[in-house]
Amino acid sequence: MHVGIMDARVVRFVLNGQFVCLGRKVNGEQVVEWADGGVLWQGERYDGLLFEPQGDGSTFTLHD
Repeated sequence: MHVGIMDARVVRFVLNGQFVCLGRKVNGEQVVEWADGGVLWQGERYDGLLFEPQGDGSTFTLHD
């Protein structure tokens, strides 16, 4: 399943609990930005990102 949640150049959100993205464990405040035909996250450009929750208690909060 894929879910599109916002249409904005910059998306700010909080990962509540443990998530995995690109093989890395991540949580807390996150910012992604649309630029140059891709997604910027943590200083790197990607074609897309998938944040996978690790456990039933993992949720996310969108800002704005």
